[in-house]
Amino acid sequence: MFCSLEGTPLQLKGPSKKHQAKVDEIKKEAKQAFKEGKLEMFDAHAKDSMCHIRAFQVILLKEKDTLTKNEIDFLTAAYFLTKFKTFNRTHNRDEFALKKLKDECGLGRNFLTTRLPKAIRLHSHKFIENQAKGLSFEGDGFEKESDKFFFTVYTVFKRAMEKQIPFHLKVRQRQEQNDWSDPESFEHIGKIPNRPHIVIEGYTTKKITPELKEKIQKVSLETLLCCNAAHHGQSLGNRDDFKLQFKVMDLKDAQKKGCKDLVDLAIAEGFARQKDALFCIEHIFASRGEEHE
Repeated sequence: MFCSLEGTPLQLKGPSKKHQAKVDEIKKEAKQAFKEGKLEMFDAHAKDSMCHIRAFQVILLKEKDTLTKNEIDFLTAAYFLTKFKTFNRTHNRDEFALKKLKDECGLGRNFLTTRLPKAIRLHSHKFIENQAKGLSFEGDGFEKESDKFFFTVYTVFKRAMEKQIPFHLKVRQRQEQNDWSDPESFEHIGKIPNRPHIVIEGYTTKKITPELKEKIQKVSLETLLCCNAAHHGQSLGNRDDFKLQFKVMDLKDAQKKGCKDLVDLAIAEGFARQKDALFCIEHIFASRGEEHE
């Protein structure tokens, strides 16, 4: 049973027959969208900055022949949280489309802003804990708590590479501190994979040129992801964690520049949220492949 964070069963029910009919219709929409491989429709807004986990989850579920009831419920909830989200251009962030939910399904604020996101987060946290089992830092045998932001990113990267899931980068030029990320403003870096893959969208403060794209593309994916994750606001707790990871990665050139850990490297190489940014990650999601882009 798909449950809320408190462990109570979470059921998608409308308050009237009319509203229930709409809820059932959306459930069917979710099933059909997943069947057709429309993975972008399962990009849930769950208020936890863990979009990378759900991108990986959705692709793994797409590769399965048979889904459990819990997995189907997760996908349905993710579809709801994607369908009923809207983008606030003033604050450059996703928000819940509460009026739309109320008008169409008769469901209130608590359902969309609290109960459903909590259920999604619980499912994602359990998923990443299982994925993190057996991962350790080479030479140290040192395993970290899987609910820390940096290590969830590291876990997704490692497991996705093991399963040969492609990553694809998209970049936009950020003009000022509070400009918003119009989906149409992103440019592709490299060829779009022709199968389900993980999309990483980021901004640069530099002018986008073929040379800039080539420079970003030459950065190892591990360095790009780990530096962005290390400098993320949810990670800046214990920098010793990043010093340990720094030792594992092939970063001799960076060490010559005087970088002592991944946070230093993020700032030096432009992977931090600063005025001179080369590539700063904004969002990660699952996509179906080249023929649908």
